Amino acid sequence: MLRLVATHNGGMEADTQPHALLCARDPRVIEAVEVSAAALAVDLVVVHDAEAAAEAWPRAALRLVGADVAARWAGLPGSGGHVTGTDAVELARCSARLGVPVVPLPDEAGRLAALLTAVAGADR
Repeated sequence: MLRLVATHNGGMEADTQPHALLCARDPRVIEAVEVSAAALAVDLVVVHDAEAAAEAWPRAALRLVGADVAARWAGLPGSGGHVTGTDAVELARCSARLGVPVVPLPDEAGRLAALLTAVAGADR
């Protein structure tokens, strides 16, 4: 999950490249976000559980949580984040409980693209 890059002295260190984080299990959500990220040349880290999300959360420039995963969480692993998914009722429920905005898919694919573009802009 943590990407390492070679340093000038032959060692390894954590990659500080801005990236998006998606914690989801729903293959439709994962595919939609992967396709958008790839089209915009944004690095995307995909994890499937709260433990992995908590580890990756601080390093992510954009944090997306699938409603399928967020439905089981009492809170987010850190500040910020968006809930994404395809079920409007579940998105509203998760958003209200976690206090974060939603990105409904595929209806707001343009909003997802704008969020991902901001990550890409952080790299330039």
